[in-house]
Amino acid sequence: MLFNSLDFLVFFGAFFPLYWVLKGNTRRQALIIASMAFYAWWDLLYLFHFAAVVAVSYVSYVQVRKHRSRPWFAFGIVLNIANLVFFKYVSTTLKWVGELTGLAGLSHAGDALHFGFPLAISFYTFQLIAVLVDAWRGDIEEEIGFQNFLQYSFFFPHLIAGPILRHKDYFPQIGHEKFDEKQMSAGIYLILFGLLKKVFIADGLSAIIDPVFLEPSKFNSTAAVAALFGFAFQIYADFSGYTDIARGLAKMLGYEIPENFRAPYFSYTFADLWRKWHITLSMWLRDYVYFALGGSRVSAWRVSLNLFITMILAGLWHGHGHMFFLWGAYIGSLMVLERALGIGKREYSWPVKIILFTIMFTLWTSSALFFRGHNISDAWSMVQSLIGSGGELNAPQWTRFPGLVFLSVVVHLVQYKRERIAGFLMNYRIWLIPALTLALYHLLVRVERNTIQFIYFQF
Repeated sequence: MLFNSLDFLVFFGAFFPLYWVLKGNTRRQALIIASMAFYAWWDLLYLFHFAAVVAVSYVSYVQVRKHRSRPWFAFGIVLNIANLVFFKYVSTTLKWVGELTGLAGLSHAGDALHFGFPLAISFYTFQLIAVLVDAWRGDIEEEIGFQNFLQYSFFFPHLIAGPILRHKDYFPQIGHEKFDEKQMSAGIYLILFGLLKKVFIADGLSAIIDPVFLEPSKFNSTAAVAALFGFAFQIYADFSGYTDIARGLAKMLGYEIPENFRAPYFSYTFADLWRKWHITLSMWLRDYVYFALGGSRVSAWRVSLNLFITMILAGLWHGHGHMFFLWGAYIGSLMVLERALGIGKREYSWPVKIILFTIMFTLWTSSALFFRGHNISDAWSMVQSLIGSGGELNAPQWTRFPGLVFLSVVVHLVQYKRERIAGFLMNYRIWLIPALTLALYHLLVRVERNTIQFIYFQF
């Protein structure tokens, strides 16, 4: 049930009025049931698996908070990590080692253990670990009942691809939902903005650049360069579009969930870009990995090592293949180099910022060789096209490419100036929301393409 599908429109259209007709605890129970139904739409079997992980994590949380039980804390953390590792890494690793060593038994074992990925396993694992660690640190003052824990874990607007919630982001809001006309309008604006990003920009770019990544040898260097830069705009529009829709839906249900993007491509350093890209993941890794390793309170070489390890884990969080490991190592190396050179530690003139941005953004887009490529062979084929040994441009849709990139920059600017623009939009919401809805509908019906899954759903 994709946010950009008719199925979800029917689901939310039926649930939304019922949700606000109900009162108090009954409303919150209905939200839990609806969230479980939303997850079950994808896979009923894994709904029970997810619920079991949540239940055991809750028992661990209670023991940690009330009794500061070290065994229960260790059990809860190990359970969640083992769950993630088993489904996401074991099968692929066994098959890879089997192919590398020629041991057919390992490959067969990998095939036997391939059960597919429980939807959103990377996201909900980090959420549950965060609650356990915060409870262990004594950061959770309020008591969390099981019903509230279920609601936090299953809340459907953010369930599939984040943002990754922390206890302070969500639990204080439970029981304080209220129907607010401005909040509803802000939610609708976010949903419309997210749909524009996802369905028109991201999916439009996907139709153009996917053939290049699939068969790079058929395309020349111009197409290869455009595909790399196009993917940078595609993944931004796709993932930030999902987040906008998720935040808009949450607002319409009376909840605020955190931003995940703050105009990251207006950064000129990798450190600043990472602080503004997938913010809830970067903050999670900072608080629970980077700081745990010593952060910046240790020697210079240890700080670099901590940063590198954190980015390796960021890569592995995204995927189970060696290409995501290489992606994390690549970004981590660039951030370590940037830190060693002292880039970003002082103010620069605009010409210098433009030069730094050009270098940073070019290196960032080149990381798509690892992030988008399925293996080294795919990445090398793209490199060959980049250096001019490929075919021709060979794509009639390229005439739409500049316009989609320009629109990506425009929505980035809107996000950058969000406070000022939000104030203007809210003043004219009575007639502007219907007008924008009709305009977006007219725009989308002219685009002939199938409903495409969000990129981050695979994580």
